[in-house]
Amino acid sequence: MRTVMTLTIKGKLALGLAAAFVLIVLGSLSLSFLIKREFDKSMIERAKAINADLVLAQAQIHLGAGDFSPALWRQNIARFAAFYGQVKTQEIIRIKVWAPDGTIIYSDATDIRGKQFPDNELFRRAISGETAVAIKPPVGMDNRNERGYEQLMEVYVPIRFAHLPISGVIEVYVKLDFVNEEIRRFNKFIVLFDLIVIAGIAVLGVVTFVFLTHTIVSPVLKLRRAAGAVAHGNFETRAEVRSRDEVGNLADAFNTMIIDLRQSHRDLSQAKDYLENVLSSMNDTLLVVNQDGTIARANDALLRLLHYRPEELIGKPVQIILGDAAKLVDPMQEGREFGSRERRYRAKNGEEIPILFSTSPLRKPDGTPQGVVCVGQDLTQRKAMELALVEHVKRMREDLRNAAEFQRAVLPAAVKVAYADVSLRYIPHSTVSGDVYGMRMNREGDLNVFLGDATGHGIAAAFMTMMAQIGLDTIPRNVSPQGVLNHLNRVLSAHESGRFMTGIFMRVNQKGHLRVANAGHPSVVIIPADGTRHVMLKRGGTALGMFTEQPIPYEEDTYRLGQGDKVFVFTDGIAEWPHPGGELFGYDRLIEVLEETRGSAIDTALDAVLARARDFAAGNPCQDDVTILGFEYRG
Repeated sequence: MRTVMTLTIKGKLALGLAAAFVLIVLGSLSLSFLIKREFDKSMIERAKAINADLVLAQAQIHLGAGDFSPALWRQNIARFAAFYGQVKTQEIIRIKVWAPDGTIIYSDATDIRGKQFPDNELFRRAISGETAVAIKPPVGMDNRNERGYEQLMEVYVPIRFAHLPISGVIEVYVKLDFVNEEIRRFNKFIVLFDLIVIAGIAVLGVVTFVFLTHTIVSPVLKLRRAAGAVAHGNFETRAEVRSRDEVGNLADAFNTMIIDLRQSHRDLSQAKDYLENVLSSMNDTLLVVNQDGTIARANDALLRLLHYRPEELIGKPVQIILGDAAKLVDPMQEGREFGSRERRYRAKNGEEIPILFSTSPLRKPDGTPQGVVCVGQDLTQRKAMELALVEHVKRMREDLRNAAEFQRAVLPAAVKVAYADVSLRYIPHSTVSGDVYGMRMNREGDLNVFLGDATGHGIAAAFMTMMAQIGLDTIPRNVSPQGVLNHLNRVLSAHESGRFMTGIFMRVNQKGHLRVANAGHPSVVIIPADGTRHVMLKRGGTALGMFTEQPIPYEEDTYRLGQGDKVFVFTDGIAEWPHPGGELFGYDRLIEVLEETRGSAIDTALDAVLARARDFAAGNPCQDDVTILGFEYRG
């Protein structure tokens, strides 16, 4: 078994301080190393500068530009020996003088005098104007040889007189014993400094650890103990932290949170009790099914409906109350559908009860399935009401059919007139219609025609049409078209139903004299047989049944018909027949068809109007009753 080590806050703090200590020490050592390296460089540069300046100063005094000629080196040995005596010190122990071509024209080592070494890298750098340096062996190494010195620094000094080119190079060998001694003393100081710094950091780390333990770790441990108490349900605990820093603020916030949690816990308990009360008070049944298909919860409504006690259902398979329909609430069944559907509960006594059954998945906070929630509504009373409603609707439909048959029975057929061909198209929108028409011949042989359109649809509109028929049957003799409309207005307004009807009354005699009175209805359209433009008779008044004042001044229009002239009147249903896009058929298209069929029979003209409207609507049904009445005057 793998053991997992968990660090405490103190351990983490100690580990962090130790890591910081190591990093600071490493940084201090790195800084010391850099300081030491820069000190070494500065000491070497200082030694180089001192000896180079000495050599150059003495060369300016004791030598001249011509002394560096390689051809005269033998003659100048004495001069260079004297020069060597001037520059030789305790540190400078050897000397070489180089001509510009790389010939050594003087050296205390006689075996190399007069020899050329033009490829010497340090010489080439010096002859180009740079003071070149080489140290053998490296600085800091203990390499004291048989001559009594540790290290030598070779300094190649370029010699220039006034503004002349470089005349030659003087190489001196400098002992570095004094430099190494300074470096050793400085190294001792650096080591001592590092030890002091490390010790100071260690002491500071211990002090910091103790301080942080007291000011942070201890309050945090108190917070942890308080949090543990809250986790076990103790909402009366407090974190006793006295500090006024961020940890103290955290403790105050924690104590405030405990107060809020205490109140939230009380609210949650109250909400739980409230929810339990709601579930117990539901009229609909509630059933919760576990993942294994057993019943997890059943509310009081379900228990009362099925005559069970809680212990008889909880933990039992859901099949005992749902039978074969239990698969609909099986949480483990693949492809199940959730939603509402009609099913049956099985009661304890075996009775099957119709219900509207709704199911929805129950999920955990992470989204994994937990079960199914089922709500059922008892449909026993609803079923009985549905049956009663079906019977009632059936009776209503039968009554409507009887009313429609009666309504059609009282509507007259197209009359036969010796001097006119009369035709009619009547298409109710529903079983009963709000359109009404009448055609009668009076004793004088005049053709009387009425067409009306009641507001709305259905029974109320049909009632208006029946009242209009009563009014038409009771018209006094020798009444003008205006008088006819006033008579109908009295009949319809007497009931104060709040409804009204548009209507138009026409009277034509054998000589073709046409009189028209209009009560808010679409205008009469006349199509002359001679090919001239159509005529619309637009005079009129208000709709029938709106006002009870007597009389209403309905204006009359008159027109003298010629042989073959056609007269048309219609309700607004034909003009308002809609296209699927919303556009209406309209009066312009209607009149266009009437003019196109000017030379056709009256039946052909009416059929053409209906056909054109149906084509325009592209299968869209008409939303109103349609009635078109027309006659052709034959003289």
